Amino acid sequence: MKNIIFSVVTTTYNAETTLEETILSVVNQKNVQFEYIVIDGKSTDNTVNLLKQYKDKISFWISEPDKGIYDAMNKGLQHANGDFVIFLGADDHFASFNTLNQVANHITSLNSVYYGDVYRNTRNDLYKGKFNKYIISLENICHQSIFYPKCVYKNHSYDLAYKVYADYIYNLTIFPTHQFQYIPIMISYYNYEGFSSKNPDKEFEKHIDSFIKQQNGILAWLLRKCYLLYKKLR
Repeated sequence: MKNIIFSVVTTTYNAETTLEETILSVVNQKNVQFEYIVIDGKSTDNTVNLLKQYKDKISFWISEPDKGIYDAMNKGLQHANGDFVIFLGADDHFASFNTLNQVANHITSLNSVYYGDVYRNTRNDLYKGKFNKYIISLENICHQSIFYPKCVYKNHSYDLAYKVYADYIYNLTIFPTHQFQYIPIMISYYNYEGFSSKNPDKEFEKHIDSFIKQQNGILAWLLRKCYLLYKKLR
């Protein structure tokens, strides 16, 4: 679809060693319209100086204390105005300078959620393929590969009760009521050893089983239980 405008949001905190590569992967996107939003959590390293260095290429940035990564992501949603929004971490980067143009060429509806594949750097593998309600009950879609339309991101925010997996809850919430369309291209390189892989989320663990049963049904819930048991015994 022509004339698509993307909002790319990066949240940062003390990301001086990785942020520049992320910025360059965004601002050098070709043949596509986009805005770039950076939400910094009051970094104490050289992050803010990097943002000042690229201020002419960043549509909006702010550096102020926040309540965690999902609070920062919600701020990004508030400032986004594109037809679609994607989150790219401060240690992630787009697969190429043509990524957004490729995605735009696959878009046929302004109301669908689109997602593609990501390369997990530390595992040296491609996280790919289509999701249905059973697969998403087992694993999340990486937010570094998913494009939310304005009708979604302006009506749904991240639940701050979930400190680590609010993005998973977000996807599980909207999956039954919105069309998700798979794009068979690699969207980004993703740092698999990021925030979510290193931190527990007690609220998520407390509610995820009942949430999946409610959203996707008892069969999806049973499948998840078997899958987790298999992973534990493997």
